[in-house]
Amino acid sequence: MTGWQLGLVWTRLMVVLRILLAIGVAAAGALLLPVLTAAQTAPATDTHYVTVSGTMDLNDDETFTKDEHATYSFSSGSISLTHQNPKKTFVYSKCVGREVTGTLAVGLVLNKAERIAVSPKLYLYEGTSCVWTGQWITTPTEIITPVYLDADLDGTLTMTTQLAGENTSLAWPTVKVTNTDERVPDDYAQLSNFRVQHTVQCPSNQIRLSGRCTHVNVVCPGYPSGTTYMNGSCVLPRVPAPCPSGQGYLNGRCQACPARFTLRNGWCLPPEPT
Repeated sequence: MTGWQLGLVWTRLMVVLRILLAIGVAAAGALLLPVLTAAQTAPATDTHYVTVSGTMDLNDDETFTKDEHATYSFSSGSISLTHQNPKKTFVYSKCVGREVTGTLAVGLVLNKAERIAVSPKLYLYEGTSCVWTGQWITTPTEIITPVYLDADLDGTLTMTTQLAGENTSLAWPTVKVTNTDERVPDDYAQLSNFRVQHTVQCPSNQIRLSGRCTHVNVVCPGYPSGTTYMNGSCVLPRVPAPCPSGQGYLNGRCQACPARFTLRNGWCLPPEPT
C-alpha cells in the first residue's frame, strides 16, 4: 500500500471516529437532559379534596296511620382524589318507617384540566328493610345502583353533572324522587342544600402555579431551603445567624458574596436566570 493510500485510509478512519464521538456525546446528553429537567421542573403530585354535603328528607306514606317522616343532614368529610386515583363514588343512604330508603350516589372524576366532574343520582326504595344505611366511599368507574337485600327500586333521578374547578363550590336546586309504583306517589326522598366543595392542597415545600403543584426551587432557583412564594415573589427565610457587614449567608456560612451574586436579607443570592 502506497503512502498516499495509507493517508487516505487514516483520514477516513478519523472522520468515522469523529462521527462516532459526536453520536456518543449527543446520546449521553439525551440521556442526562431529561433526568435533570424532570428533577428541576416536573410538578409534584397534588391532592384534590372534595366535600359533599346536603339534607335528605324521607317520607313513608301510611294508609291508616300517620305518615312517618325524617330529615337527615350529612357531610362526607374530605374525599381525596389524585391523578393516580382519580375516580371515587360517595354514597349516602337513610331509611324511615322501616321500609322507605333514600340513597344518594355521587360520582367524582378528576380530569386532566384539574376539574372534578360531579354526577349525582338519587334513588328511592320502598318496601325494603332498613339495611345498608349510612355513608361510605367506593371506587367504581361509574355510579352503580346500590344493591339491597329485598330491594324494590321504585324511583330514580339523575341530576345534572357539573364540573367543579379548583377551590370552588357547586350547588344544586332541591330535587325529589317519588314512588312511581303507586297511584298517589306519597313516598319520597327529597334532596336539598346539596353542595360540593373542591379544594386543592400542595405539600409544604410546593406552590400552586399554572394549575399544578410546583417545587418552590423551580420558581426561585438557587434560593435557600425554606423559601416560600407569595403574591408573585420569592420570600426568603431568616438566616441561621447574622453575618458581619457586607457578608451574606451561603453554603452554610457567612462570606463575601461571589461576583454577580446579590446580598439580600442576609443571604447571597445567585444571579437571575436569563
